[in-house]
Amino acid sequence: MESVIYMEKNKRRKRRQKKAKRFFKTQKLNFVTCLVGTVALIIYLILFAVCFKDLEIEVVLSSSANYVAIASCILALIQIIAFVKDSRLHELRAKKERALDLAKEYAESILCEITFIENVLNKHCGKDGTKLEELVMGIRIIGFTNNNLKDKENLKDYAKLFENGQYLIDPDIIIEQAERFPMTSNFFSVNEIKELEKIEKIGEEDADKMKRTTNLKFRVILCNTMNILEYFAMSVNQNVAESEMIFVSLHQTYLKFVHYMYPYICIANKDGESYYTNVIKLYKNWKDKRDENDKENQSPRDESDDSEPLT
Repeated sequence: MESVIYMEKNKRRKRRQKKAKRFFKTQKLNFVTCLVGTVALIIYLILFAVCFKDLEIEVVLSSSANYVAIASCILALIQIIAFVKDSRLHELRAKKERALDLAKEYAESILCEITFIENVLNKHCGKDGTKLEELVMGIRIIGFTNNNLKDKENLKDYAKLFENGQYLIDPDIIIEQAERFPMTSNFFSVNEIKELEKIEKIGEEDADKMKRTTNLKFRVILCNTMNILEYFAMSVNQNVAESEMIFVSLHQTYLKFVHYMYPYICIANKDGESYYTNVIKLYKNWKDKRDENDKENQSPRDESDDSEPLT
């Protein structure tokens, strides 16, 4: 508890320091502008005393008004340029802070959940020897609709896990993984785990009911995670945070999880990509960016190895 209080105090102190720096920077800019104006006025008075002493007062005043107007425009232009520059720096700093907040939210509210879901699906599909990660990461995603899913024959059995709850996941696997992730404690109580361990000793009807209840809770976690992921993707897509910072840290786990959830998203989108639109958009953007980076990082030797031999 004390460490949390200390961290909050430290955050507030850093915020005050940033505000103080911005304040002194603004005051410094105002001082420089006033100094430039004062120097310009002194120079003008000297020139007036030397060059315009023999001219009539009307001519002098007319010329003075013109010079003062020009000087005022120059000073105003300097102020505008400085203001725009400061606003851009402030916006960039705010985007970086928002990126850090999103990364923290992703780590606290999403990352554990997607790891839990991936582990459950891998364990369940691995019972019959299916290497699920290789299967889902090997698919080439073009669209996220039901028709696109129908073209993927190798995902037919895997997709059944997301259809209407007819195909149940082994509840032992769900509970085993739930014990490893504390965030699932709101869904799976200790008593429920103990009862599930005795599932062979209870009646068939009660056992089936407990299996369906456990699967239902797993689906609730999955649905909640996808909704939080949609909000995360929306924030990144709207450019409210520094996207490059987020991409570098999070794109691996994000792209991988979307591959795992590909059948789930496609089943929801029966008529066009109308559900999880931000998740889909961010996936496409980050995938293109990752492929572009991989292509740029490919060595000349790798490119020559990939080329066809001359005949």
